[in-house]
Amino acid sequence: MADPIAIFRAGVEDGVYPGGQLAASRGGQRLVSVSAGALFPSGPATDEQVVYDLASLTKPLATSVLIGRAVEAGACALSDPLARFLPAVPAAITIGHALEHSTGYPAHRRFDQRLSDGVPLGTWSAYRHIVDDAARTPVEAPVGAQAVYSDVAFILLGAALEIMHGGPLSAVFASLETPLFYRDQRGPPAPPPPGTEARFAPTEGCAPGEVHDENCRAMGGVAGHAGLWGTAEGVLAVAESLVAAYHGEGGDLLARDTVRRLWTPSTVPGSTRTPGWDRPSATGASTGGRWPSNAVGHLGFTGTSLWIEPERRLIVVLVTNRVCPTRDNTKIRQLRPALHDAAWTAWAV
Repeated sequence: MADPIAIFRAGVEDGVYPGGQLAASRGGQRLVSVSAGALFPSGPATDEQVVYDLASLTKPLATSVLIGRAVEAGACALSDPLARFLPAVPAAITIGHALEHSTGYPAHRRFDQRLSDGVPLGTWSAYRHIVDDAARTPVEAPVGAQAVYSDVAFILLGAALEIMHGGPLSAVFASLETPLFYRDQRGPPAPPPPGTEARFAPTEGCAPGEVHDENCRAMGGVAGHAGLWGTAEGVLAVAESLVAAYHGEGGDLLARDTVRRLWTPSTVPGSTRTPGWDRPSATGASTGGRWPSNAVGHLGFTGTSLWIEPERRLIVVLVTNRVCPTRDNTKIRQLRPALHDAAWTAWAV
């Protein structure tokens, strides 16, 4: 039987990533929490306290959780048009469409490359320009007709949350008191992360602690689609809280019905999405071939992933900086299915 920990460690030797962390639990009991490799090629060793750029894990763990909280507080509904908060967005697009990636927006746009001359990167001015540009992006498919993974939609969700709360997304998220955090560069220097003086794993062309996603970096490091930082243990703690809520056992983040709504499959034809999350596809899934269709999770471009099987309460978290030194290294596409197949065999049965 393949050993998921051995597969994770072999990823360093095989050049999948310079280093990373693997954490997993079942029923709240820790199965593994290990690190392997280095902060960067030929660099010092990483460990379980090193902080990684979580990339698109921001979508389920920050933006979707905050939307869920806003729904619970009566600040919005999934059926609300995004134009309620961002008038330039087409009226047919709802918050639910954005969460399920069925807005019709394209997958990605380099808004940072379209900023007007004289707009400094990483400032509130750049943030507002990018949000305005995203809101005016033409849709490329009928709203609600198909699922196309889109950063554009989540940039707008993050902006809508700031309008709902009347303050920075980083502060709204920090109020949840999770082990994960944003590094907001739009105003005075951000305070150090909670706890200690964190070490940050670097990514392609970025200084340690500088977010990899170009749009998010131009927006000051805080956005609805990217910008979250943390460790594998931190991601695991948030996931465990959501699983506890799913089973009606409390959890500090969301109510039971909210978690279950966020993990309900989209009705869009052919979609594997739920509001803010993904489910294993029938073929080519990053979970391999053994995780059931009721699993929920997400990937991050920097080399991160989170997968949950809520009935068994199985959670597997992988965080790496596979984009160091270059995003051209795509070996993680082969490692993820092998790792998750092995994890299911070792820990789910």
